[in-house]
Amino acid sequence: MVESVSQLGQRRPDLLGKSLAGIESLVKNARLCIEAGDCSGLGQLMNYNQMLLAGLFFVDARDRARVRRGARSRRARRQAQPALAAAAP
Repeated sequence: MVESVSQLGQRRPDLLGKSLAGIESLVKNARLCIEAGDCSGLGQLMNYNQMLLAGLFFVDARDRARVRRGARSRRARRQAQPALAAAAP
């Protein structure tokens, strides 16, 4: 991964610089969201960060799909728990 970042920096220093500056800004804003308890804002920043990373070829599409499937599965289990508890004798 470090090698690919190095190669990108040699090929497209403008792209790498802008992406890293964007990530730095996101991190600063994420800290503010955490301190304020703003989970929604933090989630949005995390989504933006993933887009920046994907643009730098860090995040493989298969990994993103796996994360989405896992989140959907966990959400489905949480939503099913109250219904299962209500149906229990």
